[in-house]
Amino acid sequence: RIAQRGVRARDIVTIECETAEGIVHRLWEPLEAKRRPRNGYAAKFSIPYGVAYGLLHGAAGLEAFSDANAADPALRELAGKVAYRIDPSNPYPREFTGHVRATLRDGRVVEERQPHLRGGQHEPLSRAELEAKFRDNCRHGGWSDALADSWLAWVGEAFDAPVALERFRA
Repeated sequence: RIAQRGVRARDIVTIECETAEGIVHRLWEPLEAKRRPRNGYAAKFSIPYGVAYGLLHGAAGLEAFSDANAADPALRELAGKVAYRIDPSNPYPREFTGHVRATLRDGRVVEERQPHLRGGQHEPLSRAELEAKFRDNCRHGGWSDALADSWLAWVGEAFDAPVALERFRA
């Protein structure tokens, strides 16, 4: 969202995220290691990496967590600017929240807050978003677009049409 507002990585001096104490040990610490994950797998458990990737690329799908991306100097530089502050009122684990506050070179502070998990019960993904995610995952797994489309068509037929239970009687 900050990138959508026109903030560019080169304009950022620092990024501070409010976070829940319950996730610090897994996703924030040790901070220097989380800022420079050693490979794509380690990047999956790094909020600084995820914030940097999102700012630079807009969204993070499976491709975000490759070894090559984890070693990208631009990602590492931006992730090195990401820090955290524990928010004692964070509702984790009842809710998974997000908060980013970027201080820019010109002195402005740009902030975004996500009160709940995107794609969760309070803000579910639309059908179009779910289908796009399915297609991305299929592509990542080596499926052709045609094969993914045929599966989506089958699922649509299976779940959108009225269910005729009579055909299942013994």
